[in-house]
Amino acid sequence: MLTSNVRIDRESENILREMTEHEHLSRGKIIQKALIIYRRKCFLDNCVRAYAVLKSDGKTWKDEMSEREAWDSTVGDGLKKD
Repeated sequence: MLTSNVRIDRESENILREMTEHEHLSRGKIIQKALIIYRRKCFLDNCVRAYAVLKSDGKTWKDEMSEREAWDSTVGDGLKKD
C-alpha cells in the first residue's frame, strides 16, 4: 500500500481523532471515506452549475426538455416492471 504524510491543522487533527474513536476506524479509512464523499459533492455541485447554464439558454433548455420527452416515451415499451 502506498502511503504519504499530510500536514493538517490542530482542529482537523482533533476532528480526526474524535471520528476514529467514534467510528472505530483507522485514520486512513476515515480520510478515504471523507474524500469519497467530498468527490461526490463536487461532482453534484458541478452538475447543478451545468444545469443552471443549460437552463439560462432558453433554446438549449427547450431542446433538452424535448429530448427528455422523447426518452420518456420508452417507458411504455411493453416490458413487465420488476
